[in-house]
Amino acid sequence: MGSHPCTEQRTAKAERPWRLPRDAQLPAAGSGSGKERGAVIEKLFHVSEKGSNIRTELLAGLTTFMTMAYILMVNSGMFAELPGVSYHAIYIATALSAAIGTILIGFLANLPLAQASAMGSNAFFVYTVCLGFGLSYANALALVLLDGIAMESPLA
Repeated sequence: MGSHPCTEQRTAKAERPWRLPRDAQLPAAGSGSGKERGAVIEKLFHVSEKGSNIRTELLAGLTTFMTMAYILMVNSGMFAELPGVSYHAIYIATALSAAIGTILIGFLANLPLAQASAMGSNAFFVYTVCLGFGLSYANALALVLLDGIAMESPLA
């Protein structure tokens, strides 16, 4: 396998590994790598079998992201009203949980669905359970855990 210009540059001038040599040849845009990526996406998700194409799916994904992005700010703002809860921590937790849920449903169920926090449930949790009933954030989360165990058990 031939060496790459970046590798040659790195070994020749270790003090500036981020610079390409002036005579380096960069691959042309659309030089086959896009087709290879498209084939991988098609093989994983069977997009054309479902009557769609990759461009449509990417545009739909971007549209879905833009319509759901408000959840990051609203959810974080609600939870930040509770004592001891960081806006930034909730923001990151909301983003990570939405990303992980969406990726899992995409790969495991092969469905183009996005998942995020349920805003109504979160509002009930913050304003009714924590602020209304006066429960601490930790106690309210423990009750949610117990409710999930009790309501999802085979005996319920």
